[in-house]
Amino acid sequence: MVENKDVSPKEVAYYSALVQAWITTKLDHDKTIITLSSAGIGLIVTLLATVSPNNVAYIILYILSTFGFCLAIISATTVLKKNSKYIEQVIKGKRDRDPYLRYWDSAMTIGFYAGIVFLIIIDIISGLNNLKEVKEVKKMATDRIEKTTNRSDDYNSRSLDDIGKIAPSTESTGSSDESDN
Repeated sequence: MVENKDVSPKEVAYYSALVQAWITTKLDHDKTIITLSSAGIGLIVTLLATVSPNNVAYIILYILSTFGFCLAIISATTVLKKNSKYIEQVIKGKRDRDPYLRYWDSAMTIGFYAGIVFLIIIDIISGLNNLKEVKEVKKMATDRIEKTTNRSDDYNSRSLDDIGKIAPSTESTGSSDESDN
């Protein structure tokens, strides 16, 4: 390491703090991807348990989303592991980039976003299907109410049509009607 006498201790401390913050941010990013991907898999399992898929397309979307999140978790843990080896190489003076770190970093990002996209597609399709089912149930209820109303009207009109059958006969009451006149 080359020492520069023109650099003040404050500048060294400042640079050191920035480098540490940069490293921490990069590691926190990877840890956050692991956490969110694990939560995504948990959400998928919950959806599978509560809203069972009713066709092959759903199952494929669930598999693709799970695969994306698993890829992100595996890639992120691999990146965390390879980071320590890369730091050792940099301490020894090697300044070349590690092509595998870049590959695993890209795989982590792609897997995470793919998992999110497929999960959003599942959510949209499920929402649309639920909306369709709600409309069907509402229509069935409305039809049922209309049928019940029509039946009661038919029943009432039929029973009133037959009211003449129970009226007193005009022969037996005919004399009293004529006497009142």
